[in-house]
Amino acid sequence: MTFPRINPFTLEKEDPIMGVIPYIYSILYVIWFVLLVIAMSLVQLVCPNKRLYGKIVKWYTKAVNELFVPVGHEGYKGEPKEPTIVVLNHSCVVDFILLKSIPFMAGEFISAGVFKRLWFIKRILKGYLNIVVEYGNAENVIQDGIDYMKSDGHVIVFPEGDINTTDAPVLQFRKGAFELARRTGHKIQPVVIKNSRKFAPYKRGEVTVFNPYTLPLEFKWLEPYTVDRESDPLEEAMKLQRVYEAELS
Repeated sequence: MTFPRINPFTLEKEDPIMGVIPYIYSILYVIWFVLLVIAMSLVQLVCPNKRLYGKIVKWYTKAVNELFVPVGHEGYKGEPKEPTIVVLNHSCVVDFILLKSIPFMAGEFISAGVFKRLWFIKRILKGYLNIVVEYGNAENVIQDGIDYMKSDGHVIVFPEGDINTTDAPVLQFRKGAFELARRTGHKIQPVVIKNSRKFAPYKRGEVTVFNPYTLPLEFKWLEPYTVDRESDPLEEAMKLQRVYEAELS
């Protein structure tokens, strides 16, 4: 397997020893994640308060992410005062870990079928993920999202619905997040995750080897906006998709 041997300062790494580092890094990362899931599952047993548990998970993961996967935030202006729908692109197998790098608490809005197909992954990660809306009937998913935002605030959505393994910058955006925004009047907060595909190049059926030379990753926070109640959610999805394509091209 070959890697783009480029570090954050764009210096080439041609030393064979440096070529081994991604493999060592990947093994350590997997070990850390397994320990994380076990630890957080145990914490969940003794911490029935979901909000407190979520904060513990976020604090711990963010601290370790600073060591393993440092993330920079461009354009971040602080936690929104009103409940917000945070929209991110999905091209990396560890995006759900990177979510914990978002500076404020938010529940994960699982509106696609990835965990329906990979139910055993969901069971393994049950002690880690803060899933607030699960896959199901489209109307029920939207209503669950509305109910959650009334009492708990922000949600996170991957509008692509799956990991992008194509050569395109993003997959086609689905309309769920925009329908939620249209009905609730809450703003969409677009966040573009950059470099994640280079950090964890993913192909189905192949082992992913992480490339630390692409770090740090970058979260680019675009201007939040409101979706008009009379607009077509699918058209809104397509408009934001084009923005992401331009950012990632």
